[in-house]
Amino acid sequence: MGATRTMTKSASLVFLPKFSISGTHDLKPLLGKLGITNVFSDEADFSGITEQGPLKLSQATHRAVLTLDEDAFTEGSHFNVGPWPWQPTFKFNRPFLVIVMDVTINFPIFLGKVVNPSQG
Repeated sequence: MGATRTMTKSASLVFLPKFSISGTHDLKPLLGKLGITNVFSDEADFSGITEQGPLKLSQATHRAVLTLDEDAFTEGSHFNVGPWPWQPTFKFNRPFLVIVMDVTINFPIFLGKVVNPSQG
């Protein structure tokens, strides 16, 4: 992933299908492995949130959604790749992976796969 920092930028044509990827994950088992169990028991202390009680969590879930459509790009948006004298064309018309990176810490924050790209 560090190699992308040394690439030369030039214009190219990129065709991406419209797609939406989503996932929902139950966090209760993961939080339990991290030792966060009191919030799901009668020992939970949410007094800083409300005086009503006793309160406890019954579930904890995380939902992530990534949607790519016409509104995702503004005029002038483009992808920059390699130093070719012609303008290469990239068509994402086969299954592909989507990785959204946080470039500050060089870490993926979203990973998904598009199995059947629509043609449009």
